[in-house]
Amino acid sequence: MKRLFLLARADFFIVVFYPPVGSGLFGVVPFQGLVKEFMVHRLDVLLAVGYLRSLGYSSEEIAEMPLVSYPDDPCRYADPSSLSAFVKELLQLCGFQKADFQLIAALTRREPDLDSDGVPDTDVSAYALRRDWAGRAIHLCGMASADVDYLMGHKNSDTKDKDYTNYDVQSDIARQLERHPFLREYSRHPYYNAICPVPGKTIDLTGYSAYRITAGKEPIEVTLRVATSESGNRVDFITDGTVISLPEPQTGAKDAPRLRENRPAISPVTSSDKYQKWIEEAEQIDISKWNDKKEE
Repeated sequence: MKRLFLLARADFFIVVFYPPVGSGLFGVVPFQGLVKEFMVHRLDVLLAVGYLRSLGYSSEEIAEMPLVSYPDDPCRYADPSSLSAFVKELLQLCGFQKADFQLIAALTRREPDLDSDGVPDTDVSAYALRRDWAGRAIHLCGMASADVDYLMGHKNSDTKDKDYTNYDVQSDIARQLERHPFLREYSRHPYYNAICPVPGKTIDLTGYSAYRITAGKEPIEVTLRVATSESGNRVDFITDGTVISLPEPQTGAKDAPRLRENRPAISPVTSSDKYQKWIEEAEQIDISKWNDKKEE
């Protein structure tokens, strides 16, 4: 559980920095659009004229407040053990059983996550969330394991040669994270955020498994040239407009196993039916006890 502070807002992602435990240094981490919305909202609430100012806090003090704090003291970073207990309750509501937590506890001992100082983290809640996120980042978003280790604060010598404070590097990581959106309305994935082409301008679209292109207010003729990484990939064109000419397939260079070794594994877009199923399942989770605590 790291202490996070806002560093910068970008066009479609947010960058925060955190102090790795015991190092005295700071790490820079880009987050995807959904996390950006939550963090920006939190910061805007902290900076809003009203409640905190009425308590006597200055603008400078509000700006220095951590993004996650004690309920009764916005200047104190939230207790990690309390956050862990809260996450454990949420996991139980989502269906985690006692046996699941026992298995995770065993994994923390057998396959410990090491921080940047090589110290193992044995918190079960954090371990479950990290392993779930890392699996999605590598196998669905196609991220390099070294980049995942950096974002998770793990010790990895491969991260030393990469400048993670560089804006282009941050943007590239943020785009990769968007390959597997959790909520479509907060995603910058080009399938859920339609691309509006400009007449006479060529757009290079790479790195995603699906795209949505819209004409905007006026009709526009679009020419698509598509290349697949895998020789057996199927390309689907779905349109509600007019197709002037049918696709003309062309054969490129032969594929080979050695050429596929370093290709990222990028997941297909999630269907609307599956999103709707997740929403319906989430709505069945009873969180009334937390609302009752707020009213008290």
